Amino acid sequence: MQRMGDPSERNPAKRATYLLGVANRLSEVGRSGEALEAAQEAVGLYRDLVEASPAAYTPDLAGSLNNLAGFLSGAGRSGEALEAAQEAVRLRRELVEASPAAYTPDLAGSLNNLANILSGAGCSGEALEAAQEAVRLRRELVEASPAAYTPDLAMSLNNLANILSGVGRSGEALEAAQEAVRLRRELVEASPAAYTPGLAASLNNLAHILSGVGRSGEALEAAQEAVGLYRELVEASPAAYTPDLAGSLNNLANILSGVGRSGEALEAAQEAVGLYRELVEASPAAYTPDLARSLSNLANRLSGVGRSGEALEVAQEAVRLRRELVEASGGLHPWPGGVVEQPGQQVVGCGAFG
Repeated sequence: MQRMGDPSERNPAKRATYLLGVANRLSEVGRSGEALEAAQEAVGLYRDLVEASPAAYTPDLAGSLNNLAGFLSGAGRSGEALEAAQEAVRLRRELVEASPAAYTPDLAGSLNNLANILSGAGCSGEALEAAQEAVRLRRELVEASPAAYTPDLAMSLNNLANILSGVGRSGEALEAAQEAVRLRRELVEASPAAYTPGLAASLNNLAHILSGVGRSGEALEAAQEAVGLYRELVEASPAAYTPDLAGSLNNLANILSGVGRSGEALEAAQEAVGLYRELVEASPAAYTPDLARSLSNLANRLSGVGRSGEALEVAQEAVRLRRELVEASGGLHPWPGGVVEQPGQQVVGCGAFG
């Protein structure tokens, strides 16, 4: 496929590398469908190269599969995402056996990615195993080289906290989330531009977990700080950070509601819905599930302030969107934990980790 700026390389390896860069740039500007197409083409090219020279190109194939898994997951194609992520982990385990020092960082990254996708597919136990292994590997890497691997450890701790929270281990989740925030604050002091997005994500996660254990005041502080950071990031790069701002506003709305600040909660929920509507216009497949969730949240906030008629309208829109998503997915519910097998359909299930 010819793209603007494509050097039309006849060398398949160079073209595959080029396509991976294109996929990442397209994703950053919200063109997720085209990003997925480029990532799929890159994987196809690397598969051909591996057939001819496995030793030279297996690392590249594993990396491209990891990338593809992320794009597939973002497009709501969780079954295919899980297959790609599992294959990436399998290949990288083989590479680590031959050369641990060279490939352990890559394996840890793939395990982190797999944990997210397993969690999204409702495979909580396996997601936790993958996340714990990723953290363990990255702790070992930090011992050898703190400057190089502390950002990755913080990312894995954030992921682990989220998964621990999802399986009801809130005390451990809170410890992991607090460690992630502490590490990312240290990183931001050294390099704000590079690490502020990560700190915002960890604060958002910490706020959710604090709220879940009844520490509402601390949860609100963390949620407000996360929203403030995302607002600054959106000013500099709207395409990259508007989805994160919308998600953090939803989180803030829930926490504000929990502490009785219903009016402010409603404002945050309304802003989140407005942002998701804009995102859906540009990329319906990627953001309609988020809009549906945000509408459900807004319906709750409207109901909480006695605007029951508007709440009903918004809730009905959320249900309509979710019906459309279920129909489009062939009967597979596109929300975490909601994958339902229909007669005659094959669903990638849990039980394949490791």
